[in-house]
Amino acid sequence: DYFLYIFREAFIMSNYLLTARSLTFAQRGAKILTKNSISATLLRSPRQLTENGCSYCLKISERNIRKSVEILRSTGLFTGNVYKVLDNGEYEKVIF
Repeated sequence: DYFLYIFREAFIMSNYLLTARSLTFAQRGAKILTKNSISATLLRSPRQLTENGCSYCLKISERNIRKSVEILRSTGLFTGNVYKVLDNGEYEKVIF
């Protein structure tokens, strides 16, 4: 069962990026999601997703994306965009 879980997480489920307006907001968001048992990885946003240089994002699994957006919106920490990471390495903006 554990192997199937790892396989599904690594190869089947998509990941999403939630952009944050600052490093502080991204750090606070990751902390809140972790307290809600949601894994969130803090990353520097890919260049394709930034308009003015440096920004940060949270990487969330497909399984947790809706709940993550709900939680972060309810706390006022999420005002950015959501992007699905496509298989070819591109990003697709998603509306929730």
